[in-house]
Amino acid sequence: MSRATAGRAANVDASTAADLAWCEALTRRHSASFRLAFGTLPKEKASAVWAVYAFCRLADDAVDAPADPEDFDLLRLQWRRFREGSTPSSHMWRALRWATDRFGLPTAPFDDLLAGLDSDRAFRQPEDDAELLLYCDRVAGTVGRMLLPILAARVPPQERTALSDAATALGCAMQLTNILRDVGEDRRMGRIYLPAAAMRETGVTAEDLDAAVPSADFVALWERYAALAEADYAATLSAAPRFDPDSRKALRVSAKAYRAILHEVRRHGYDCLVNRTVVPAWRKAVLLLGG
Repeated sequence: MSRATAGRAANVDASTAADLAWCEALTRRHSASFRLAFGTLPKEKASAVWAVYAFCRLADDAVDAPADPEDFDLLRLQWRRFREGSTPSSHMWRALRWATDRFGLPTAPFDDLLAGLDSDRAFRQPEDDAELLLYCDRVAGTVGRMLLPILAARVPPQERTALSDAATALGCAMQLTNILRDVGEDRRMGRIYLPAAAMRETGVTAEDLDAAVPSADFVALWERYAALAEADYAATLSAAPRFDPDSRKALRVSAKAYRAILHEVRRHGYDCLVNRTVVPAWRKAVLLLGG
């Protein structure tokens, strides 16, 4: 989208249009599925979503692949100043200010996201399901709550609160899906997100995660958490009709596109210990057309 097109679409000046276009380009580079789903929104809403995604992406990168060890601390300091009304001079912060002013984005989910990412800097494998789900809520359920005022802008505030669970469920399901897709990749980075208690219960060891061929025990463990993600996707799809009419397709496509990752892992024989599963472009197109 050109700067001029972005400006007309979001009804903003040229400078803000450039900031929003930068956020959209960042989203396109890093998450084709996310861009596919939320690209179905009206341009103004989509632009706000790209601003939120850019914040989350840069925060995540500051933890996982920082150019400088102090990147995350700087971003957290900038966020505190942003909350106080100061806007750092960068595309992301200016775009986020526009989105916050336009849609009244809440600050609490951003605080919770940063707390969750901060815990990743001193990574510890979750001990049980409660710890895993808390982590998923902090780093992804929060994103659903950030987006709620955008996706339910026309819903009365008292009714919008009831949709928070569905928005949170979508974010948590996406995070669980990412964990299940990236088991091998995370293991090679020294991280295991599958809970230790569940691994002991099913007889799966850390060494099993290094295997080229998944064991039957690993498949059973994987399916245990896939079922949790599937339930959250179902909850999102069930609640979609209660969101703004122009947001419903984005919710449906996002749930179906990320759920398709689980189906692809199964179709490839649970090879997530070795490979990173990608949903074929033609399948994404079918999901988009089906809505």
